[in-house]
Amino acid sequence: MLLPPLRAVQAALLLLAGASAGEEVYTWTDTDGVAHYTNDANTIPQRYRDKARTLDGAPVVPKEAAAAPVPPEGKPAGGEGAPKAAPARQAEPPLEESAPAPVPLSANEAAALDETGWRKRFQRSTERVRRAELTLERDQEQLKRVANQESYMVVDPYGRVMTAGQATALRMQVAEDERVLQEAREALHDLERLAAREAIPLEWRR
Repeated sequence: MLLPPLRAVQAALLLLAGASAGEEVYTWTDTDGVAHYTNDANTIPQRYRDKARTLDGAPVVPKEAAAAPVPPEGKPAGGEGAPKAAPARQAEPPLEESAPAPVPLSANEAAALDETGWRKRFQRSTERVRRAELTLERDQEQLKRVANQESYMVVDPYGRVMTAGQATALRMQVAEDERVLQEAREALHDLERLAAREAIPLEWRR
């Protein structure tokens, strides 16, 4: 039975409100100053657990999964004919920390660098950009897949299908990923300009 348009919109809003209220978004900042966001407190690395907060500033209280009751030997849980439980949603792996940002070179330090030093500088800067690109791509793909997770599916007032807490966390994470990537690219560009000023051979910059 199809709901009238107004009733359908109201139902969607109620669904969104219920899902949003039940899912917190948590954030913490790693040692390199990169912010991380998640809707699952148990994926926060232990060393950052004490510093993590909800978006409202409340401390994080991980929700440990309750132990499932063990059925008597020889009897299936739920009795005969009981429907099989739906598989649990697989938790997303914790986000990797970004590669540490190389400390900017001063003019004197740049003049004193030899070939090995320049090569290491460019390798680190290039690797930081590459990892930032991969992290952004991964989080963008996860955000696209959110709408396919039926148990968390909601519809927002604009008709977009998404999961409440997870989609919010991923959108914030993607924005942070974009910031980190932009910063990494600018650092590599600055290194290129410094190398050009010092007349560093192109083969040292690979």
